[in-house]
Amino acid sequence: MQSRTVNHLRAVTNILILLFFTVAYCAQAQTALLSKVVTLDKTSGTVEEILDEISRKGGFSFSYGNQVATDKQVKVGKATQSVREHLDDIFPAKDVVYLDQKNKVLLSPRGNKKKEHDDTAVNNRGQSRTIRGYVRDQSNGESLIGTTVYDLGQGKGTITNNFGFYSVSTHNDSLVLTFSYVGYDPQTIRLRLLRDTTLVVLLRTNRIESGTDQ
Repeated sequence: MQSRTVNHLRAVTNILILLFFTVAYCAQAQTALLSKVVTLDKTSGTVEEILDEISRKGGFSFSYGNQVATDKQVKVGKATQSVREHLDDIFPAKDVVYLDQKNKVLLSPRGNKKKEHDDTAVNNRGQSRTIRGYVRDQSNGESLIGTTVYDLGQGKGTITNNFGFYSVSTHNDSLVLTFSYVGYDPQTIRLRLLRDTTLVVLLRTNRIESGTDQ
């Protein structure tokens, strides 16, 4: 009986050790994505072309909005280097932030913080400001991929990416944004922008379309 108990404890211990190393390996793989060394066949072209080449060679994908300029011609310094080094060559102005997100790298424009301490519209006049954030389901917090985000003042818009992330830039000190997604009540938000702003928007399911009133 004692021998059987010992064997059982050993088996449980082995399983726990295996789980520990599996979780540790997955966590390391995720955090090491930007450190992964990738060799490119193509070292010059548009931003979009080089990102596609890195994605193909690295076995992962990039996610970014229309605020990231992808038609600019760039050239990486070396064919073989880490993903972060490739990105540093693509974005030498350091105006884009890289974030590991599971098997993807999220590219997000870095806000202009040069005058972030100045709260007056006079001193900030003409400065580009960015509002960014996520659109989620109000009931469960799930990211709403492909939500339309429309700037009424500028007459243009964007959609949320695979993480429900959006980013809108403007030179105005105020703006009106509408958020709309199929099956959800649209939401219009009026904002006064004195600096770069982060805003999480929660949309509510449209009860008429979902049939909950029947």
